[in-house]
Amino acid sequence: MNTQAIDVLLVEDNAGDAFLLEKQLKQANMIQFNLSHVSYLEQAIAKIAQQSFDIILLDLILPDSKGIETFLKIQDINPHIPIILLTGMNDNELAIEVVRQGAQDYLIKGQTSGELMVKAIRYAIERKQNQEKLEQNILELEGFSYMVSHDLCNPLTNIKGISSLLYQKYTKDQSNEKEKEKEKEYIEYILNSCSRMEIIIKNLMTLSQVKYSPIQIQLVDISSIVEQIVCRLQQQEPERQVEFIIAPQVMAHGDPYLLEIALENLLDNGWKYTSEKDNPCIEFGTLSLPAKNLKLKHPHPQNFINQERQLTSNQPVYFVRDNGMGFDMQQANKLFTPFQRLHSKNQFPGTGIGLAIVKRIIEGHGGEIWFDAQIDRGATFYFILGKDQDNLSQLNQ
Repeated sequence: MNTQAIDVLLVEDNAGDAFLLEKQLKQANMIQFNLSHVSYLEQAIAKIAQQSFDIILLDLILPDSKGIETFLKIQDINPHIPIILLTGMNDNELAIEVVRQGAQDYLIKGQTSGELMVKAIRYAIERKQNQEKLEQNILELEGFSYMVSHDLCNPLTNIKGISSLLYQKYTKDQSNEKEKEKEKEYIEYILNSCSRMEIIIKNLMTLSQVKYSPIQIQLVDISSIVEQIVCRLQQQEPERQVEFIIAPQVMAHGDPYLLEIALENLLDNGWKYTSEKDNPCIEFGTLSLPAKNLKLKHPHPQNFINQERQLTSNQPVYFVRDNGMGFDMQQANKLFTPFQRLHSKNQFPGTGIGLAIVKRIIEGHGGEIWFDAQIDRGATFYFILGKDQDNLSQLNQ
């Protein structure tokens, strides 16, 4: 990088700030900067379309655009160019938000020396390159996982098919009953193992797909989706008597296909973990307006230590609750990690992938998921679907 010129696009409407920055970059030792300067967002968009840049230095307040929208519009044009924000506002919350959205740095005008500016530019370019390499590696790894999972399905289907034929043959054959019964047991074990492998492969493929599936946002009747899932659960085990409480006409903005996958996993968990209860009950709904103003216990995303989360009154909070086995909140730090389970698979069947899928779908909608539980007293999973849900508050109350 020391021997190659760095092409910089400066988007700044203050002539004095632009002059100072240009002077700082000219004084840089060992590095040449080619600086292009524009004063309007519209000019910047046109410039990016005409020329490639190594980095963009962006003022958040321009004559034709203000605030975080300025950054988002620039980023949408070319998300591969690293962006450093230059602003006169010392706003920590805004700084955190723009970095979350993809900015490489947030510098305060008048508080940045020439040496610091050069370092910030170099580090931003390196970070962006490393970030994109990492994202590409993850994409390739998940693509490989999907391919392997897909290719495993064919031999597994053949094994299961042949085993099924043998099982039927031994079931019909009554000769040497004692020996046949043992062989039937072996074949049944093979069939069960195949079924479990099929479920794992299917869930791995789903986990891989939902990460990069384009989200088709539309108005979705969540209550209707829940009712359909409940019908399927009851058809699978018609002998079970489970009370379902489903709030009517609960709406959300989201992808109906992905939301159905998420809800199916949450409801399936409730169905599974209430199987040993005398009066099982599973509930779906939204928090009422007074409840949304209360502080809810919320596990921190890094270590899941219980914290309290303040929810605004215009933010729909959806939940799935059951009165099943529950779990110890102190041991739930890996609940959303694939293949991590809090109960024995012999006691409750499953792969430990379902909640990881749910988390990816919710976060893909710009949302968040958390939980509250007690051993033998059930569990509740709460989720929100991002800021675009604000206009649903009237519909869901």
